[in-house]
Amino acid sequence: MKIQRVSHVNILITFLILLCACMLYSEISVFKSLSQLNGKVRYFAMVDDFLVYNQGPQIGTIIPHINIIDENSGQMLSITEDQNRIISLLFVSSTCSKCNNIINNLNDFQLLDNLVIVNVNEDSVNTNHFLSIYSKRMKNILMVHSIPYLIKLEGNMVIDKSTVDTAEDVLTILKEE
Repeated sequence: MKIQRVSHVNILITFLILLCACMLYSEISVFKSLSQLNGKVRYFAMVDDFLVYNQGPQIGTIIPHINIIDENSGQMLSITEDQNRIISLLFVSSTCSKCNNIINNLNDFQLLDNLVIVNVNEDSVNTNHFLSIYSKRMKNILMVHSIPYLIKLEGNMVIDKSTVDTAEDVLTILKEE
């Protein structure tokens, strides 16, 4: 039996081929992992969009009677008593910069009698419009979890709902019949 001598060059070439194969395999594995991650991120983004759109009661839902108190004047308002009255609830937070921009722009308008600003946190919101806190009862009924968000009611029936980005969005929804 004769042993062939393998040159160092052949060993080096074999080593480089194996190294390239390993690198290619790892690149493919990383690519697969990234595409799986990308798919999961897209899935969670779709779920988040679904949750934001579908938060709160569905359009057409009849909600129970709700009384709210204006934090500015102490006046009580029954937002579901008059079946022909259209009221919009704008959910905001003082810690949300988009909410603060909307509120500041709405403060430039005369008092809107069909708008109730609902503060979802404990910090005060500076507005001249009807201001209410997001009570435990409202949380159980309206289930809003992202802000700024607007729910439009006709009497006690939900007729529209939407995320809003600007005061113009709010005014557009308020004017829609």
